Amino acid sequence: MSTDETVDGNGRVIRMKILELKKNEELVLNEDKIKIIVKQNTKSFILIEANEIITETEKNSELTLITLNSTKVHAKLIGNNSSQKTINLFKANNEEISIETTSEHTGKNTNSRIETKGTLTKSTATTKGMVKINSEADESDGYQKSDLLILDDSKVISIPDLEIHNHNVTCSHGSTITKLDQDQIFYMQSRGLNKEDAEKEIINGFFTSMLKDIPEELQTKIKQKLDLK
Repeated sequence: MSTDETVDGNGRVIRMKILELKKNEELVLNEDKIKIIVKQNTKSFILIEANEIITETEKNSELTLITLNSTKVHAKLIGNNSSQKTINLFKANNEEISIETTSEHTGKNTNSRIETKGTLTKSTATTKGMVKINSEADESDGYQKSDLLILDDSKVISIPDLEIHNHNVTCSHGSTITKLDQDQIFYMQSRGLNKEDAEKEIINGFFTSMLKDIPEELQTKIKQKLDLK
């Protein structure tokens, strides 16, 4: 892993780690700022905690990026037939959360998915998603979904956005903000669980539904990080 230095408009030096993936990988990372380059014809899974993440997927490459409490992700699909799935996961407790995720399509026939899933207790959250399709990105497909579960009177703002410069593409977005289903909790209590355990089971299912296509070792680490079963 190397380090790149740039100077911003205020004269500050910005240091960012550079990671190149030249073969199929399953990695766990914890960095402040990082750029991940996925070389052509590779398929990788990365679990990461970071403040700022930039990814570049080259021709015929696939990346599944699972972020925990990360704040900014910019996925650049530069190679034809490349794809990236970005899964943002968080459990906010007495916090202010801000998550900004962009998928930018440049290569032809590229595919992106942004899925943000989180719970909030005594917290506020703002989630922003952007799918940008550049003019040369024919037959590309971009999708984003935010699914947030409020456990009390926490506040949430969800802002999906699309920027499309090519008409031969498919793009869509969705957002759901829900609270715990009291009927479901009542049913689970009737089956012998107390209220606290019933709520934990619902939260567990809320997150684990996202993990079925992720390698088992990374699933285990995610469950440990989020205190799931």
